[in-house]
Amino acid sequence: MIGTAGLATAAPRMALAVMLPEIREQLELSLFQTGLIWGADVLTGVVSSVLGGTLSDRYGARTSLVVACVGTGFFGMARGLVPEFGWLLACSFLTGPFINLIPLNLHKAGAQFFPRRQLSISNAGVSVGMASGFMLGAITAATYLSPWLGSWRLVLALFGSLGILFGCVWLFIPKRTGVDRVAEHAAGHNFTAGLQHVAKLWDIRLMTLANFGYGACVNSMLGYVPLFLRNVGWAGPRADLAVSLFHVASLVATLPFSVWSDRSGHRRSFMLAGSISLSLATFAIPLVTNQSVFAVMVVAGLMRDAFMSIMITRLMESEGVGPAYAGSAMGLSMVGMQLGGAVAPAAGNALAALGPGRPFQFWSLLALSAAALFWLVGDRRVPDDSAS
Repeated sequence: MIGTAGLATAAPRMALAVMLPEIREQLELSLFQTGLIWGADVLTGVVSSVLGGTLSDRYGARTSLVVACVGTGFFGMARGLVPEFGWLLACSFLTGPFINLIPLNLHKAGAQFFPRRQLSISNAGVSVGMASGFMLGAITAATYLSPWLGSWRLVLALFGSLGILFGCVWLFIPKRTGVDRVAEHAAGHNFTAGLQHVAKLWDIRLMTLANFGYGACVNSMLGYVPLFLRNVGWAGPRADLAVSLFHVASLVATLPFSVWSDRSGHRRSFMLAGSISLSLATFAIPLVTNQSVFAVMVVAGLMRDAFMSIMITRLMESEGVGPAYAGSAMGLSMVGMQLGGAVAPAAGNALAALGPGRPFQFWSLLALSAAALFWLVGDRRVPDDSAS
């Protein structure tokens, strides 16, 4: 699960982010077009999250992971073959329906394999994998792999092949009784029954709206920071290091915060802290200078993956969800996060014409709006039963 999250999902996404300056120069892209490329796979993930969550509830996490990993790898490799902007945008759109399904199904698999009292630890494992992959992609893609392989195209091909490899690995993982039983339960309903069920839940609605602001801020900021720092005179490796520190901080803090959340039971406090710290740090990035940027990026990343782990755990703990509807609940909630992450990069980049710091201010306000909505989500304790 950790390897799939890191190498099939997170690493190729962050590799694309840090190689965007190289891609932009070679394909002669505008700043707005660069934002479209960065947000394209997230936009198509909006649709796939809803349908994919329902399909996952119906057919099981393992089958969904095989399809998602292979599709991510295939279209990820195809991005390295494109001759111009239109083809790159198309391939990025086609990558989205698959790459966004991988974390969703990994969390669902954890909900099926582990008892509820260990849900946060299970989700933290996936988040640790994501943080590791983000860090690996940020550190290696532009600074080491692209010069070594000779092109950003071959780097995308390399990470795409890893996605296909992990899809083959999941194909040979045996089914478990708990997984089969959940799939049979969901299969007995109409295809849209799970989605209709979770859409009526107040907590899911609130968290879907909150995730719009959070996803918009974190996805946009991570895609823009490498460009922003290079534009103000930073060398490429130093700019990539700033992004890497974001993910190092996230990786180190994910498990401690998740365990703390389990013991305290106060999920809302951690979601608030994650949203507010991201908002403040994003606002501060263009205001600080030199080494201070590194400290700000650490603050921004400190709760990023812990936030995801705790937020998804809170989703699963919502009344009326449980393992049977975990895929539908996560899919609907992730729609908000992915929609925000899709539209906000290009919208924020367009504000750069008013000043290089304007995009950060815009994204910071979106994260602050997420905190306001998470405040309305209460904590809910669940019995210590097993998932199966």
